[in-house]
Amino acid sequence: MANALATAGFEVSTFTGLPWSMAPNSADHVLLPVPGDAVTDQIAEASRVLRPGGYLLLGLMNGLSLYRWSMSEGSASHPPLTFRKVRHLLQNHQFRLESSYGVRESLDEPALCVPLDTPDPTAFYFRYRFVPYTRSGLLLSLLAPRLAVLGAHTLLYPALLYVARKITQ
Repeated sequence: MANALATAGFEVSTFTGLPWSMAPNSADHVLLPVPGDAVTDQIAEASRVLRPGGYLLLGLMNGLSLYRWSMSEGSASHPPLTFRKVRHLLQNHQFRLESSYGVRESLDEPALCVPLDTPDPTAFYFRYRFVPYTRSGLLLSLLAPRLAVLGAHTLLYPALLYVARKITQ
């Protein structure tokens, strides 16, 4: 993601470890794709460096995804984050969740992000855009629109993107 932004002409700084070498309230945007175990600390650091009204793009593996059962994501010591927990975590660090998106492929290069505000885009995606390559994919293409209509659309994505805005004081 950072490479694509840099190629498009945006100024991009990357950091490892905490704290980041940035002054408080000095950034307009922070991208945190798959921040790992220190999610809470990294969100707190993003809140520190973002200006009021600045945006955070947070990418995480979906803790309640149907794909979770086939992945080794999460354990008893580090349970995966759910949509509700992420929203609460963002609120605790002065962020308001603006929107969220389901990511079907990779968070490294999210080629397709489906809005999750309502189940309709998910139902559309699985009816008309999703191409199954396996039997399980074919079953998913048949069941997913029905699950979406029932409100279980967030379960159909292995990863989620959250767009949050730092609350102005």
